[in-house]
Amino acid sequence: MSSLFSQEKIDKLADKLGVFVSVASEKVKEVTEKTLSKDSPLEKNLKEATSDKNWGCPTTILSEIARCSFNCTDYLQIMKFLWTALSEPPKKWRRIYKALTLLEYLLKNGCERVVEETRENQFALRVLQQFSFTEEGRDKGAGIREKAKLVCRLAFDPELLKEERETAQKNRNKFVGIGARGERTGSGFSASGPSSSFSSSSASFSSFSSSGLNSLGTRMRAGELHTAGRPFGAARPGALSPAASKSRDERQR
Repeated sequence: MSSLFSQEKIDKLADKLGVFVSVASEKVKEVTEKTLSKDSPLEKNLKEATSDKNWGCPTTILSEIARCSFNCTDYLQIMKFLWTALSEPPKKWRRIYKALTLLEYLLKNGCERVVEETRENQFALRVLQQFSFTEEGRDKGAGIREKAKLVCRLAFDPELLKEERETAQKNRNKFVGIGARGERTGSGFSASGPSSSFSSSSASFSSFSSSGLNSLGTRMRAGELHTAGRPFGAARPGALSPAASKSRDERQR
């Protein structure tokens, strides 16, 4: 009489257990990879705005990216992603063109720091003004060359930039409702950013740092964020502190 736990049965059980463990491990690995690689809403929008697909990006996505540019952390992510897209090889010409379109939109609608950084990285745009790529016998570089020239013109012509930002602000205001008490409602945001603040959270962002070079030689410089010539969070020259302002009001009463 053979043993209840013969070697043959043990081997079969071991084989089944091995298969089960292998399948379970693959499932755990798959779930883990999906969890770790899950893109944030901003990352999804950036990928959509600079995709290599043969169609344009909805204005709603560009608008959301521009809104995020007023947040310090998001700003760094946006600009790093943008300069990387602009440094793609010529065969990715669609992505390069879309990145230029996004940069143009940010110059008109985003944080003013975008203007400063565009000027600092003008070399990348000068290179793109000479962009050349032929696909199936057709020149695919004309649009990129013209768009790069337009972006440079916007960044270095204060009057043109002011006019374009004011026009963009008026267009945004069309989609902003006025509440019963006069408060603004809707998806629009002011030219200086949501609630005139660099961050949508209560955290303080007085400085930022970023680094790296792309293949076009553009450099994301580290330093303080500035608006109207002063660091974010810094008081205007001659401005009173909250305590001093309160004391002055009490004396006037």
